[in-house]
Amino acid sequence: MIPDESILENVREMAEIAKRFDADNIRFFGEVVSSNPEPNCGVDIIVDMERNKVSESSIRALEAAFEKLLGRLVGVKTPDMFLPPIYDDIIMREVVHLEPLLNQSTDHLRETHLDAVIIEKRLEILALAKRCGLINIRL
Repeated sequence: MIPDESILENVREMAEIAKRFDADNIRFFGEVVSSNPEPNCGVDIIVDMERNKVSESSIRALEAAFEKLLGRLVGVKTPDMFLPPIYDDIIMREVVHLEPLLNQSTDHLRETHLDAVIIEKRLEILALAKRCGLINIRL
């Protein structure tokens, strides 16, 4: 999935903010990239920063800058803040990188987001039909 529209409209500004804080490789995870996020849900972000630049105050300042831009709660982490198995699980399953979003139009991203939601909903319906014995397919 890709992040919701409020993020898609601000990807370039987010990249600029990250650059000001010597952060890069922005990745989204959590509810904001789920198939059905709550309106104005919090935004969970992973960024890469040099270890000597990471401090509680630098992370809080980066969160505040993102929150001001997006108008919603933002949580920022670096990979070192996760326990390795948790980080690997997040990266493998749900993380969405900001960089590819920078090269696409907002309209295209909106269409991609809607297509992904439709596909996911169709798969949920098929799985439900299979569990109810209405169809016999392998998902």
